[in-house]
Amino acid sequence: MSIRGVHIHMPNKYSHYLLQLFEGVDIIKYVWQVCSDFNLITDGIKFCDTSFFGTEREFVPAHGSMPDYYIERGLKEIVTGSEFFSAISGDEYLVISLDMRAFPTRDEAIQALDADIYSYESYQNSSCQIVLLCVDTCSYDIYCKDIEIVNKIFANSQKIAGAEPRIITDENDTRKGLSA
Repeated sequence: MSIRGVHIHMPNKYSHYLLQLFEGVDIIKYVWQVCSDFNLITDGIKFCDTSFFGTEREFVPAHGSMPDYYIERGLKEIVTGSEFFSAISGDEYLVISLDMRAFPTRDEAIQALDADIYSYESYQNSSCQIVLLCVDTCSYDIYCKDIEIVNKIFANSQKIAGAEPRIITDENDTRKGLSA
C-alpha cells in the first residue's frame, strides 16, 4: 500500500485550517504555484481570489450572504513560502476553493507553469512536492511526496475539532485528476 497524502473533511467555518494543517511543516522553504483562483472570504466582507496575496477585492454583501461573484479566468501565480505563510496566518478565513502546488525552487515553479500536473502520475514525475486542493469549503486533499509531512498533516488534522481525516493510498484514491 503506497501512501499518497491526506483527505480531510473539515467543518464549514471561518478558521486558520491551513495554518493548523501545516503546523510543524516548513512551508516557507517552498515556492507555491497558485493554479486556479484562490477563493476565500475573510472578515465576512472580503471575497478574494489570487489577489489574496496582494490587494484584496472588497465586497459588502447583505448580512449573512455571500457576494455574487464568479471568476471565469484561469490564473496562475507564483508566491513565496513566506507570502503563503503570511496569507494563512492573518485573519480567520473561509476557503471556498484552492489549487496550489509547492516546488523546491522558483525556477521549477516557473517551468511547471506550462506543465500539466493534473494527474497523480504526472505529479509523481514532476519536481512538485505538495499538491494542496480544497473544494466546496470542506473537502481538503493534500498530496505529498514526503511521508513525514503526510504523517504530520494527518496528526495535525486529528487535533481539529470536527475534522474527519483519512490517509489517501493507491487503493482508496478516488480522484481522477489533481485539480480543484
